[in-house]
Amino acid sequence: LGAGCPQTVDVYNISILGMRKVGTRLLNPGRVSAWLPGRADIWRQHGVWDLDANGQPVALKPDYFSVVNGQPISFVENYFKPFANRFAREIREIDPAAIIFIEGVPSQGELTWDQNDEPNVVHAAHWYDDVTLLLKRFYDVLTIDVHTMKLVLGRKKVRDLFVRDIREIVEQSDRRMNHAPTLIGETGIPFDMGGKKAYANGDFSMQINALDATMTALERNMVSFTLWNYTPDNSNERGDLWNDEDLSLFSRDQMTGSGSIDDGGRALEAALRPYPVATAGEPLHLKFDMKRRVFEYSFRHTRGVTEPSEFYIPSFQYPHGCRVEVSDGSYEIDLPGQRLVYRHSEAFEFHTVKILPTDEHSSL
Repeated sequence: LGAGCPQTVDVYNISILGMRKVGTRLLNPGRVSAWLPGRADIWRQHGVWDLDANGQPVALKPDYFSVVNGQPISFVENYFKPFANRFAREIREIDPAAIIFIEGVPSQGELTWDQNDEPNVVHAAHWYDDVTLLLKRFYDVLTIDVHTMKLVLGRKKVRDLFVRDIREIVEQSDRRMNHAPTLIGETGIPFDMGGKKAYANGDFSMQINALDATMTALERNMVSFTLWNYTPDNSNERGDLWNDEDLSLFSRDQMTGSGSIDDGGRALEAALRPYPVATAGEPLHLKFDMKRRVFEYSFRHTRGVTEPSEFYIPSFQYPHGCRVEVSDGSYEIDLPGQRLVYRHSEAFEFHTVKILPTDEHSSL
């Protein structure tokens, strides 16, 4: 195809039940070459393919990319890891203290890292619910376990699958990557769900539920992450301006002119959540109930640490202020700064913090 040879290829339809062949299509009928004028196709030069007596392209070395010198190769072990190690060494020639973020092929979990590899790395794997990402629709009670390719039914089972998927990434970091810390380097949801209906009717409930499911799974694993993404020139027509993706938390087309810092934000009910900015010890439990706007957190303090724990309290969730319940110690609320500072008591080892809206009457 790249050399200008028209090819008939299979066409597949992606659905909740997987991929299904629905026909064929002739590609590149205009015989357009991707190579510069007068330049030959590089793969043809390497003998990967050539033309037969009838002028038709045929593959001569179909295993060219998977077998080298008669030996099967692994992309991760033979190519990616040597590159990542060299990259780390080169960066540390300039910055010896640099922390290197690495990941293998998303969703495959093949990457390993041991004492023979460069130290001070972070496993920065991507994670998405593939069904939501590919179909651009969130099924709250239905998804596919991509590891077993089996259907998962029920709201609780769907959310438990998300939790389990992310937990497996964390366990891979610990067991197979020399106890490397984990950062989910990319996660999020598409906003152009259901044929972009939300852009016409303003109902983003599907997007909010989808993002809440992802955020809840991250919180239950207490894992660090970076949310994909913020695109300042996102539009409803063009999305994030590449690859037909539309995952931005912000869009100018959703701005109302309110002047609020949140103007143009999408699914902020799920995105703007309380979280521990700093903990004076070991986190044990984190939960945010989006519908009730109730945040619960517990930790075991580290003896000798005198600095307080600090929490982000989004005014978006608590526009009329909030109530705080703690197991012990004292706290201070800075509503304009969207901050809670908690000082635990040394008399207890375990501590809990609960944040509720002012109209919530449940107890800790």
